[in-house]
Amino acid sequence: MLIMMHDDHDDDRPQGPSVPQFSGKRGETSSGKRAEDDGGDQAEQSGIIQFPSLADRDRIRKEKEASDKARQAEKDKQQAYFRTLYRQQSRSAGNGNGGHEPFFNMGAITPFVKITVPLLVLIHAVIYLTLSNAEIMEVYRFWGFVPASYSIAWGENSWFGPISHLFIHGSWMHLVFNVIMLGAFGIFTERQFGTRLTVMIFLFSGLGGAALHFITNPYSAAPVIGASGAISGFFGVFLILMYKRGAFQNFGNVRKYGALPIIGFWVV
Repeated sequence: MLIMMHDDHDDDRPQGPSVPQFSGKRGETSSGKRAEDDGGDQAEQSGIIQFPSLADRDRIRKEKEASDKARQAEKDKQQAYFRTLYRQQSRSAGNGNGGHEPFFNMGAITPFVKITVPLLVLIHAVIYLTLSNAEIMEVYRFWGFVPASYSIAWGENSWFGPISHLFIHGSWMHLVFNVIMLGAFGIFTERQFGTRLTVMIFLFSGLGGAALHFITNPYSAAPVIGASGAISGFFGVFLILMYKRGAFQNFGNVRKYGALPIIGFWVV
């Protein structure tokens, strides 16, 4: 009779090396499966869209504000440079008083303006103080610019009308206004470009104004008089120079469309 005895000390026996536990797949250990699972979790996490935190958004906003301030500071610096350059040029073209002389100081009035303004006043005074109303109208017709003299029948004043009309005005108010504008923009133009070029700008601008009136009113028999067309040339020169020096950069339309708004304003 064989009796099987159970030894109570079996648990105290030294244990051998642990045997790796195999998963359901052949040759794959449990530790290998855990590594695969971890890799899968990392791959899934890498595809998650992470939104910036509140602190990150605040930092981005501050960086953008700092960048905008830097660009505005650079723009202000450029405008200040152009203003300083313009003052220096104005002073160099002055009469030696540091550029602080009154604009209408007689010593600072340029030669073209100094001759043209008295000439316009003298012509107007002679016409209005010595002639009757009928004679004044005849002066307008003969010395003014009449489009019909070119489109319908060649008139006796067709040779000189496009120039002579610049020196005749319809009233004292008309004369005073043109004299003020000529003094302001004529002096500016002559200081920038000299007397010879100023005379050319005056004459060609006057011819251009007459040509524009002829295009829009080719059969008109009403005479055109006044130096407004020539003075508008000085005004156009002033606008172009101010635009090139950055004087209009604070205007939204100028920043968006360039010089087109300036040209449109001048034409109007």
